[in-house]
Amino acid sequence: MATTFKLKHDKEAFRILVDWPHGNNDIAFQGKTGNLKLEVITSQVDEIDNPDPEEPILYTGEMIYQANFNKEKLYTNNKEIEFYVDDQGKRVIEIFMGDEDGEFERTYGDMKLIENIHDHGLITYDIYDKSGKKALGSGLDTSVNGIFKLNLVGLGGSLSIESQELYDWIIK
Repeated sequence: MATTFKLKHDKEAFRILVDWPHGNNDIAFQGKTGNLKLEVITSQVDEIDNPDPEEPILYTGEMIYQANFNKEKLYTNNKEIEFYVDDQGKRVIEIFMGDEDGEFERTYGDMKLIENIHDHGLITYDIYDKSGKKALGSGLDTSVNGIFKLNLVGLGGSLSIESQELYDWIIK
């Protein structure tokens, strides 16, 4: 699980909570001690002035764009994200790549996802990138808390965005 946060002070204290599936032998481990391997990967980002403190700037956790036709799987994280309902009543998700120059950013650039609700209730998203319409996402998967995932029609693969705020907004 990855998470993103910004420090508010020179020194921060936080707890890490771990969940794992329970099995038939859980009682055998009661009262035992052990070791846990924890990998923490950090990166420093420049602070962004927010002109409207009532509307906080939100950032994604990990994003993965996978296209099965060429086995491409690109990762990025910590992207500014906005989501809202437009004047036509459609949900819109905008992702801004910023100044980073990784392969994900060069290939796709800023992205906009626009919701379509079909007559029979199917929800799809038109996914636009810097080159125009890139893919049609359907098969919305919200089975993992905090992860918004779309299967990509025609390309195979998927686009997943880790953001608890986006996840909560989508499942409402």
